[in-house]
Amino acid sequence: MNKRYIAGRAAEYRAKKELEKEGWVVLRASGSHGVFDLAAAHPTYSKTRWIQIKTCKNNSMSRMREDFLGHPPLMGSFDRSQELWVWHCGTWYKSVT
Repeated sequence: MNKRYIAGRAAEYRAKKELEKEGWVVLRASGSHGVFDLAAAHPTYSKTRWIQIKTCKNNSMSRMREDFLGHPPLMGSFDRSQELWVWHCGTWYKSVT
């Protein structure tokens, strides 16, 4: 298997586990080629979270954020957030729109 795929998948599961500890119900879009890797809903909040997960070893985080913000927003009147989580050197860097 590709090392990047393995690292990305591990980061997705790490994020999924973190959200589930906070009470979110999380769906992972395995093999995702779309904008979002995780969709999360909370049983007591009327909010959904749409999350793109990235990993990086260098200073490409600003480029990732620019690419992410270039996607059109989700349509609909529901309360939702579009988030980019980047796993870098053992820390999550999160951007929410």
